[in-house]
Amino acid sequence: MAEGTTSKRVRKSPEKRRAEVLDAAVQLISERGYNGVSIQDVADRVGISKQGVLRYVENKDNMLAMVFNEYYATTGTPEDFFSSGMPGSDSAAPHFPAYLRYLVRHNSRRRMMVQLFTVLSAESLNPGHPLHDEFAERMDSIWNHYSMYPWMVPPQLGSWEA
Repeated sequence: MAEGTTSKRVRKSPEKRRAEVLDAAVQLISERGYNGVSIQDVADRVGISKQGVLRYVENKDNMLAMVFNEYYATTGTPEDFFSSGMPGSDSAAPHFPAYLRYLVRHNSRRRMMVQLFTVLSAESLNPGHPLHDEFAERMDSIWNHYSMYPWMVPPQLGSWEA
């Protein structure tokens, strides 16, 4: 910036600014992990003050919860698959292998989310991590959720219950 010039603040709607804050948090956490990111890092990435970030996320733990619940855990669901129109996605008799193919394709398009999940999964092995309980219970929770659907499983794999 030339001497004597100032940068002009850009006013954005609260929704747009909140999305920028969470996008920056996703990027930074997926790169450095939760423990390697500060609220100031997010503020610097967005170009606002630390207090500006805190206005949207309240604190670092809440920011992580928002990132995980609003960004990671909201897409790629069986419901998304059923509405995809892909082969095997009939909700009355969905094919589980087709859903797995859908998930692979879905996740290949959101590499940063896969990276975020991988980093958080590893970090959450520490009992002091804010998502420790979430990840410790994740497999049982996923199994229970998926068990609600009438999946068609190829006979060579056995029954869903087995």
